[in-house]
Amino acid sequence: MRSDPKALIYSLDPSELRRSEPATTPAFHNFRILGDTTLGDPEERNLCVNELQHATHWAWDEEACFMPRHGFRATGPEGLYDFVVCFACGQAEVYLNGEHAGHIRIHGRSDALNRLLKARQVPLPPQ
Repeated sequence: MRSDPKALIYSLDPSELRRSEPATTPAFHNFRILGDTTLGDPEERNLCVNELQHATHWAWDEEACFMPRHGFRATGPEGLYDFVVCFACGQAEVYLNGEHAGHIRIHGRSDALNRLLKARQVPLPPQ
């Protein structure tokens, strides 16, 4: 992700899409996309990578809500990586080339990511 100039950060609605919603609703792994922005600047990519690394470093093992409000997409050596992130309960789902690759525990806050999204006028979901 640090070297991918087309890396994206998403603002997600934490409510899962329902089958009755139109197929044209933009979604990221079944969560409505409120907006997105490309992380073309290396400093922005580093900020996101550092936030994800910090979030996973002190994670705990409790299951909880999984209401993700952030998503990331970047290309790496093995293909396309997607992360669907819920800072509220400390979990992230990981996808590699569109296939579910597992989940990781995270710990941290979304403040820095929310500031980046707001600076780009990407709408945020209600907290």
